[in-house]
Amino acid sequence: MGEGHRLDILIVSAHAPWLGGLRGVLGPQLTGEIGGLRVAAKATGIGMAVAGPSASKRAFQLEPRVVIQVGNCGVYPDLGYQPTTRLVASRLLLINPVPIAKQTPFTGPMQTEPPTHGMVARGLAGQADTRTAPLATTLATTTDPGTAQRIYEQTGAEAENLEAFAIAQACALAEVPFASILGISHEVGPKAKAHIQEFDRAAADSACEAVVAWIRTGALGMPHGK
Repeated sequence: MGEGHRLDILIVSAHAPWLGGLRGVLGPQLTGEIGGLRVAAKATGIGMAVAGPSASKRAFQLEPRVVIQVGNCGVYPDLGYQPTTRLVASRLLLINPVPIAKQTPFTGPMQTEPPTHGMVARGLAGQADTRTAPLATTLATTTDPGTAQRIYEQTGAEAENLEAFAIAQACALAEVPFASILGISHEVGPKAKAHIQEFDRAAADSACEAVVAWIRTGALGMPHGK
């Protein structure tokens, strides 16, 4: 990182439409000021293979003080979440559902739990209709409720998102603090597809609204620049 920062907050999401809730405050180019802080929003692309390199490029290019992921996630069954409720990741876990059955575990030295910035996470979690819980990044979308239940029981993760792990790792490489707040679009199971179609955009907008509210109320936990 160079001296100073070109940007205070970089907001990222896998899918460009999930940043739409920020256009009213940042304008069509998704860059501007909120509460006196310089803010920009960028799409990383969908899936770990794309999101990680994209987030790394933006983190090094823009030198933000913090990166915040928005978007949506799927929650595991019977945990009492409602659509568009927001989830702040207290931990990030890379999960392969196959080794949940102890068939192909990750190798010991492999990084499977990247850091999140606890103070920013707590600040974001102070918004209404927001819960804090461990978040899984799976290699593909989980569709089977039984598999989802095993992931929850054996790891404690309450929801999943395909990009959070890769974005967090990219930020760790760039030495930029990272936090994730996602809107819940669906519960893993037979109704997931219908719920995604209904709540996809509203869930992402809910996460964006929470970040804007956090900034406007003082950005509690915001890390100081170097």
